[in-house]
Amino acid sequence: MINLMQVKNLDKYYEKLNIGVSMSKMWNTLQSKAEYRSDRSEKGYQQVAKTMAGNVARALGLNVDIAEILTMCQGAYFPAYGKEGKRVIMQYLKEHGLNIAESDLARNYVEYDLVQSGNVITPEFDQLLKELFDSNQKSMTPEVQIAQICGDTIEDVKLIEEASKINQVDLLYTVSKDVEQSSIEAGVPMQSQKIKEMVKSIPESNQKMGEAEERQIYSDLDTFIRFAGDDKLEGVYEYIGTDELER
Repeated sequence: MINLMQVKNLDKYYEKLNIGVSMSKMWNTLQSKAEYRSDRSEKGYQQVAKTMAGNVARALGLNVDIAEILTMCQGAYFPAYGKEGKRVIMQYLKEHGLNIAESDLARNYVEYDLVQSGNVITPEFDQLLKELFDSNQKSMTPEVQIAQICGDTIEDVKLIEEASKINQVDLLYTVSKDVEQSSIEAGVPMQSQKIKEMVKSIPESNQKMGEAEERQIYSDLDTFIRFAGDDKLEGVYEYIGTDELER
């Protein structure tokens, strides 16, 4: 359980936390991680998402630090093999009686990693993370909306890349600029309608792990949990944050 701490100046807190997230283990290990059967580092995608979030927040007169922090935190919840890795982890937790919603797992992992990296979690930031990872309720906080839009945009870009031969750099640049322009014109955080039209005709990815790969993840999780002590979920957090090159 993370101890939440009060701070006197939230603006200064978020300025410092922006640097803290940028230096955290969860952010830096993205360099060696990628979606299942992809050779494209997740760090590059998330750097674009962070820049996009900052530009949109700045144009709309919102808190740039909060928008960038939340976007980084959302992207940093990324175990080995990305979406497939998350699916297998949740499958493992269910089978082993470790009942936790994925939204809570994501938030707890982010807070655990940030505290391990020497950062403080305030009640206000904890609430923002709850809004960020709760897919069942629309957030009214514009910085949270920006982070969610930027995260969704990156996922759409990945779908398009998988289904086509469009150049990654060109697509990321075009889409990010469209999100920024759409938000400026609307005066609120706004998705790119162009990319939504593009993904309508793309079938859902059917890249599924084989049984041998799933068993390896189960074995790795067993090992991390065994060394975690009383809180088994801490072993899961450690697993999620591990550099793929160290496996």
